[in-house]
Amino acid sequence: MTTLSWKRIACFGPFRASRNVFTSVLRKETKNENDLTKLQLSQMINVLQRMSSDDARQLLFDGSRRARILEHADRQIQNNDNITRHQALAEIYKTYFTQTGSRRGASFLLNDLGFMLEERLLNDVDKLIEYRFIPLVAEMPCGSSKLFMRWLLKIIQTHPASKHSFYTDFMSKKATRDDIRFWLGQESTLDQRFDDILAMFQVGTNGLVKMEVAKNYWDEMGNGDLTKTHTHIFSQLLNELEVTPSYMAANALPTSLLTGNLSSCLCLHRHLFYEALGFFGVVEYLAPMDFTHVVTALQRNDVSEQGQSYHKLHIWIDRIHGASWLNDVVRTLIEQKPEATKPILRGVLARLETLLLHLNSLSTYFSSINRM
Repeated sequence: MTTLSWKRIACFGPFRASRNVFTSVLRKETKNENDLTKLQLSQMINVLQRMSSDDARQLLFDGSRRARILEHADRQIQNNDNITRHQALAEIYKTYFTQTGSRRGASFLLNDLGFMLEERLLNDVDKLIEYRFIPLVAEMPCGSSKLFMRWLLKIIQTHPASKHSFYTDFMSKKATRDDIRFWLGQESTLDQRFDDILAMFQVGTNGLVKMEVAKNYWDEMGNGDLTKTHTHIFSQLLNELEVTPSYMAANALPTSLLTGNLSSCLCLHRHLFYEALGFFGVVEYLAPMDFTHVVTALQRNDVSEQGQSYHKLHIWIDRIHGASWLNDVVRTLIEQKPEATKPILRGVLARLETLLLHLNSLSTYFSSINRM
């Protein structure tokens, strides 16, 4: 295997000068180079997240040891199955979306592992959309933002993910409370952190783009009313159907982790901004149609009005945001920067194709337990 070369920016805060007088479990685990290279990927990430500042500092200045750890991780990333890779990346993303206290762990090495896992994720997505992306680029209308948006909306509206039988037939007509519970466990990879995604997505934007994201974010924040924030309303449904964190972790499908990780990846990286614009535009545009069937399922299964409120709210509010996101923001942006059309298209296809993969996976799962 080719030796990997990794460059890091030496910009770190001050380390504690004094050492802990107690011998930590982590120090025993990471004392020599072979310990981390014997761990599975998820175990390695957990150790790095909890590593003391003293141990992290030793690792920072031991370049050969870091290289061996990264080569070990790379072998696992190349050889492990998708769910192992996605679980590992989701664990790294938790450090971006949760408060972790005073311990920073070996964040520099976690960033390297995140880069490796994201590279694999984005390569997989490129392969997934390639069969549509290449011919669509060849037929893409040029010179008119109006024609481009009409063309792009047709792609979204006619895609198999936009009116999938999982929603139109199974969810609307057949799904039980237990089925809805399982589906909600999958949705939580995106819905539970959508406000944070919007907050991170708007960084570095300006003008109409920032204003639209700001309006969307403020709606997510309940327009200043804590009891009306969307994450709070969503949690009421999770509580009613007993969708606990342990239940989510035990039942997450690989495609659920894929869609959650991809949304996090796109919002965190500025060089993927145009792809994110297309991706989240589709999320907003399709939500009202899908959630109409979800509300029907919730009502049929006697879920409380409070439990129904999140999806009822998004049926009408995302009609506004979906139209504004695509017709106003995207159209204005491509008038200013025509070179953005290809990455925006890539983001649109990334959402459509991964969503289709996920909905097909859900259909397969429920068929396997004789529910469809």
